[in-house]
Amino acid sequence: MRLTAPHQDDIAMGYFGSKPWRNDKAADWYGALFEEYPLHQKIVATLSDNSTSAEEVRAAATLVIMLGHVFM
Repeated sequence: MRLTAPHQDDIAMGYFGSKPWRNDKAADWYGALFEEYPLHQKIVATLSDNSTSAEEVRAAATLVIMLGHVFM
């Protein structure tokens, strides 16, 4: 297991940054996770429901911020 970013000469296809999610294997893992646990549906339902408390809206919005990184 590599704990540091690879040297420029070692960068293989599929590696596009030093963040834990910035490579193909991690992106695939996150994709499978979100297919198994469709958080987006829960977030949309929470933000769409007029009876949702402010605390729940804040929690859902926090997940959008934390998980809303763009890959490309």
